[in-house]
Amino acid sequence: MIVSLTEFKTDLDRYLRLVEEEEILITENGRNVAQLTPPPKDKLALLESLCGTLPGTATWPSMKLVFDTNVIVDVLTMREPFAGTSKKAMATVARPGVFGAMTANSMTDIFYLLRKHQPNKALLKQSLIGLMDYLEVLDTTRSLCRLALQSVMVDFEDALVAESARMWSADCIVTRDPRGFADSPVKAVTPDELLQRFAD
Repeated sequence: MIVSLTEFKTDLDRYLRLVEEEEILITENGRNVAQLTPPPKDKLALLESLCGTLPGTATWPSMKLVFDTNVIVDVLTMREPFAGTSKKAMATVARPGVFGAMTANSMTDIFYLLRKHQPNKALLKQSLIGLMDYLEVLDTTRSLCRLALQSVMVDFEDALVAESARMWSADCIVTRDPRGFADSPVKAVTPDELLQRFAD
């Protein structure tokens, strides 16, 4: 966001609230004079705001994880009986050396599914913004779509997730439907299997 120094001084409170979500560039007479950046995000606090309390603070191995739509929806809706294990699986991303992602096409699926649970679109969008702060979003490009269409995998959406995970060099895909990823180039594990891998 770009604002003039005069605008910034006039409505200081508003811009101090807005900087929590995006950078603000302040200009004077057409020149950049200052830049406000959002404060760093506390990933543990972000997950807490999305799905409740976190498990302990054990040291986790380095790993790149792509989360399937079903696991994310479990967490955001606290869908039983899956929410507890899915939440613990997603909590691994808050640990040093563990990186989590979802695909861009999962975002549209999640938005559609969660409208049933949260009719207030503003609150729903805020939840998804928090989710994007917590997980990387992997772009769904033309070349990925082509690879997914050429894949031996039966389900196109699963193939998009699998090819995105491969391009990101992910260690595994975390899903409650590992059978759907039987032909995936990246190994699929359930949330329980992921947690067991960390426990070993």
